[in-house]
Amino acid sequence: MGDGEPLMLVQMVSRGSPLDEASEEEGRTGWSASPQAKLERLMREVKVPAGLLCNGDALRLVYAPSGESSGHLTFPVSAMCEVSGRPILAALHMLLSEHRVFSAPDGRRLLDILSESRKYQAEVSNRLSDQVLGALWELLRGFQSSDPEDGRRVFDQTAREEPEHVYGGLLTLLMRLIFVLYAEDEGLMPEGHVYANNYSISGLYDRLRSDAGRYPDTMDQRYGAYA
Repeated sequence: MGDGEPLMLVQMVSRGSPLDEASEEEGRTGWSASPQAKLERLMREVKVPAGLLCNGDALRLVYAPSGESSGHLTFPVSAMCEVSGRPILAALHMLLSEHRVFSAPDGRRLLDILSESRKYQAEVSNRLSDQVLGALWELLRGFQSSDPEDGRRVFDQTAREEPEHVYGGLLTLLMRLIFVLYAEDEGLMPEGHVYANNYSISGLYDRLRSDAGRYPDTMDQRYGAYA
């Protein structure tokens, strides 16, 4: 930004005040909105895309560029006071140091980093949307091929009469599969052979791949719904 123009807005609220909840007292006397919402409104009005919001317990970096959705990153003070919280403190310093905000080379300052991050976020979102759409088609083809005669007839009829119902059902199933796969990958699901052999999605996929290798001529119907 040019000389004399603000780089960031800073707002302090009462210690311990929730950043995402409206104050009951303010609701009786004025605009009932959270400190986060108020800061975002002010940032958009004065066209300053970055802001800091602090309540003594947390420091929040807010990014609200004009015409775009907002985002924020919160740094809890208590965590940064612990040895285990050093990476959080280091990240805070990396983003908000004097060098990063004022004197870093063009393209490496805080506002530049926030802008590039938003562009990358949009790119990732577009890629994910394409992947989700492709997965939905694969899931639909899998259900149809699992029962070529009755399955295709039922799906075709339902798709003509209630396309939103089919889309919503497939999307819900896909999101649940992704959730369970993530939980399994992170070790959040029950351990032991009972879950692995009877409920695990990744285990089912491994068994289907094994069956496909041993019985390639008979796997079309068994494998279709899990493509």
